Amino acid sequence: MAGIDDQATEKRQKRGKRVLLLVMGLMLVAGLVCNYWPMEGHITISRETTYVTGPLNPDGTINYVAALNERLSKGVTRENNAAVLLVRAIGADCLEGEVGERQLALLGIKPPVGEQERFVSLGEYLADLEGPTTGPGTQSATRPTDVIDLLKLLEKLGKTPWSAAQYPRVDAWLRANEKPLALACEATTRPRHYLPLVSPHSPPTVMSLSYPATRYGVEFAFTLAVRAMRKLHAGDVQGAWSDIHATYRLARLTGQGWSLIEAILSMLIEETAWEACAALARSATLDRRQARAFQGDLDALAAVTDLRTLLGEGERFMLLDSTMALYRAQLHGDQSMMELPMGTAAVYWDDILRGGNRLWDLSLEEHCAPDPAVRARAEKGLVTLAQEYNGGERHGRFARFLGRYGGHLGRRVRTRRVARLVILFCPNLRSMPARYSKRAMRLEVVKVSLALAAFRAEKGVYPQKLSELSPAYVKKVPADVFAERPLVYKRDGKGYLLHSVGPNMTDDGGKEFGSGGEDDIVVRVK
Repeated sequence: MAGIDDQATEKRQKRGKRVLLLVMGLMLVAGLVCNYWPMEGHITISRETTYVTGPLNPDGTINYVAALNERLSKGVTRENNAAVLLVRAIGADCLEGEVGERQLALLGIKPPVGEQERFVSLGEYLADLEGPTTGPGTQSATRPTDVIDLLKLLEKLGKTPWSAAQYPRVDAWLRANEKPLALACEATTRPRHYLPLVSPHSPPTVMSLSYPATRYGVEFAFTLAVRAMRKLHAGDVQGAWSDIHATYRLARLTGQGWSLIEAILSMLIEETAWEACAALARSATLDRRQARAFQGDLDALAAVTDLRTLLGEGERFMLLDSTMALYRAQLHGDQSMMELPMGTAAVYWDDILRGGNRLWDLSLEEHCAPDPAVRARAEKGLVTLAQEYNGGERHGRFARFLGRYGGHLGRRVRTRRVARLVILFCPNLRSMPARYSKRAMRLEVVKVSLALAAFRAEKGVYPQKLSELSPAYVKKVPADVFAERPLVYKRDGKGYLLHSVGPNMTDDGGKEFGSGGEDDIVVRVK
């Protein structure tokens, strides 16, 4: 009997093991099926994820290009839009291909554009001339043909008075461009600058947008400054100021865009205007009325686009739209967009979008908040967020295995990997607050230099102290924002040295550039 019972028990145990193995096998199969069951990732349209809720593309993703156009075009008309005249003045070449044709149509301009009044660059003008350029002061009587040489020449002539006799070809070039330059100056009197954003891609992408203003902004800025210096040499102070003032206005207009590129372009144009204005203050004999009028023109310039406003939406949209492009790659099975396998298990797109918005908010707080405590907390938050995005690498090979073959189990690892790709579209903002402060300080320094010129015109000498300028020549002598103390001012023989210590907050003795990082903001009269 005992043997029979043992056999029955052994059979039950074997049957139980088979059942257990069958159940475990079924569970494993079920787990694998569930893990690898196709499940598309999705994006929630909300303020926390996509930041804006429309307009939408046909596939349900956000059309950030259309969203930018909606914001930038508010209040813009054909009559108040400087871009309409600037495009006519520079010619349709700055708007290329089908994208350019669509931009012209949205501006209400019918091609051909500017054929009779189109601006001709110095390189084009010289290339059309036969034979070498002769005459004193024309780069050893040879014609400059290299683009870099031409830019250096224009930069030089935009900082110091020069005569037609010194540079006859440059003078002839300016006269040949009188009509487009007049059109450009007229454009700068308009309050708005809006060039419709058109993407060559479908659906539209922010990453594919071009920046035509980077061409005509620089072209006109250099040219107006050069013409101002020619007028200044001829004694036409008011004419020189008209061109300098137009360059300042052009800088503020080109800064009305959405991107860091346009913001930096605006600063470069304003730096060109500043150099010309400083040259005017050094060279011209201004009376008190002229100095006050010029200072008033500078005070009345349109406000610089606020850094938080610029970065809060435009560049944020670049970051979010890059995520949207990767999402569409998964949605439409486009593996060319990325190396990650996106077919059967998606990533947590909403987490990436929320993280991107948080990243941007922290960046704005770190670089734009006036309170140091807020900036410190934001910096700490950025470090924590970066560590979270990089957490997937801590597990080494296993993490990489899950990311590639783990199905839904690998979604978190894969999400981190995609997030690190998205972060690449986040620009470095650390230098921007200092750039903005330097721009504002330059403006204050050059207004003081205009007052010094007027003081000398009336008194015959420059003052011993800046305090002597107030209130007759300036309402109030500005403080140095980088040092929280008065600007550095020293009489130097018959001239003077005036400077701010610059963003490094160190008095470099009036040195603007150097191997040690010198960055004083200087006006020097010898």
